[in-house]
Amino acid sequence: GWETKRSRSPGHHDWATVLLGSRVRVRALEIDTHWFKGNPPHHCTADYADVPMETAQKLIKEALTFDFNGLPWKPLLGESMLFANSQHLFRSELTPDVSCTMVRINVFPDGGVMRLHVWGEQDPQQ
Repeated sequence: GWETKRSRSPGHHDWATVLLGSRVRVRALEIDTHWFKGNPPHHCTADYADVPMETAQKLIKEALTFDFNGLPWKPLLGESMLFANSQHLFRSELTPDVSCTMVRINVFPDGGVMRLHVWGEQDPQQ
């Protein structure tokens, strides 16, 4: 998990980008804020990118210098409220029939996330 630095700058948000183990058909997204009783994010969104695994792995290795904003991100989860010390499981709220190799969670404006799970099955059309 992680806890971001507190910020009150207008428009501020924090994010984490995750490389999946293979190209996956996403079925559910779990965002867990357990243990963050006083500093949970107010809300979140999630995006996905479907780039070849070889490209995604190279980008992760260059994570400190690569601008991930330039990837072809598409919405996976619209704005969703988060609550302190809770497990949030999203299924029907996700964009349907998404296959991807990377997921990015965005938390607004800041706060703590204990765990992010992306649930799905390997896409046979890799």
